[in-house]
Amino acid sequence: MDTEKGDSIQFPGWESSDDQFDSLFNFKWKPVSQGINFELISKHGIKQMVNHIEGHQNLTTKDGLYSNMRHHFESKGLEQNIYDILPLTFVIDY
Repeated sequence: MDTEKGDSIQFPGWESSDDQFDSLFNFKWKPVSQGINFELISKHGIKQMVNHIEGHQNLTTKDGLYSNMRHHFESKGLEQNIYDILPLTFVIDY
């Protein structure tokens, strides 16, 4: 596959942007949610998508998922062993 800019892969019809705050896009892929203004998505009259859900850290990080599931079980008074449905999770706060 041909590369044009450094190590980035270029696909036909796709354009790479170095501007992390660019708000005119069809699809924005980022490894983190920083730089995505969820309030402006699809406000420019074009359909826009990102690879993150706003507030996703509560679902897509193991410690966030564990914390939310534990809170859910406790709030419902359920005696479910959380480790029957989630992998063993260690949260190290240093």
